[in-house]
Amino acid sequence: MLKFILKFGATGSTARWVAKHYLKLNSPNKTTRDIMSEILIVRYKVYNPNGAREVMKERMSYLDNLSDFTFSILQTEGAIKTKEMDTNTTLLIGIVIREELKNKGVPEKAIVDWDNII
Repeated sequence: MLKFILKFGATGSTARWVAKHYLKLNSPNKTTRDIMSEILIVRYKVYNPNGAREVMKERMSYLDNLSDFTFSILQTEGAIKTKEMDTNTTLLIGIVIREELKNKGVPEKAIVDWDNII
């Protein structure tokens, strides 16, 4: 039940939105980080909930994949409150994000860059 709610609520919706813009902005001469920076411009051009634009700009120094990027957007905008969640819920959010990105056709390397995980 929780997975269904996450998939069709803010988590899944945000992941699908990120996927749509990633696929639209993707080109061979851009890195995933370049595209994420462009996505932030689009997302916060008009609306900046909870000062998300500034927080996300700071976080960009260590975000290198769309899964973490999407999770960070949700956290920054207040859609998920990780301090109030148990570990299983936090892990399920990550699973839903990765599934939605993959279902929209985002390449695995952009979803989770395993080469940069220690």
